[in-house]
Amino acid sequence: MRYAGFWLRLRANLVDTIVNFPLIVLGWPGFLPRSASIWAAIPAFIVGASYTVVMNACWGQTLGKMAARIRIVRVSGAPISWREALLRDSVSIALGVISTAAHVVALLHVPESKWSRNWTQQAQLVRAANPTWGHAATTVVAVWFWGELFVLLFNRKRRALHDFIAGTVVVRMT
Repeated sequence: MRYAGFWLRLRANLVDTIVNFPLIVLGWPGFLPRSASIWAAIPAFIVGASYTVVMNACWGQTLGKMAARIRIVRVSGAPISWREALLRDSVSIALGVISTAAHVVALLHVPESKWSRNWTQQAQLVRAANPTWGHAATTVVAVWFWGELFVLLFNRKRRALHDFIAGTVVVRMT
């Protein structure tokens, strides 16, 4: 097996970010009215998380991985199943649930009367209304991200933490 390194995985992530861009935009301050932002947050998170899990479970790759010509397999080289796809994203999903909940709580605490300001003011209002546990979640997300990157860069098979959790590896397609 030829393992996919940082640059191929980054390319795949960039393509997946473009694919998910409409969902990302929904979360931006100023794009939707406050009430619509509240109602859109949870479905947008579910669709975004489902994209990765479903694509990986069914095809062993997301659209980004298809474009980068890489695939997720078990360490043995066998195709992954729903189990590995869910395990692989389990930490990100859990952190996403907490972060989304904190975002919704923050939105609920911003008065509708103040929501008519420009998007930078809206972002400041949401940040200020973010609960303490939301700030803690942001820190945990950052630690998880850097841990993933560090582990990926410093092991021979280029496995990230989520690959160790799921017993998977990302390989180049021949």
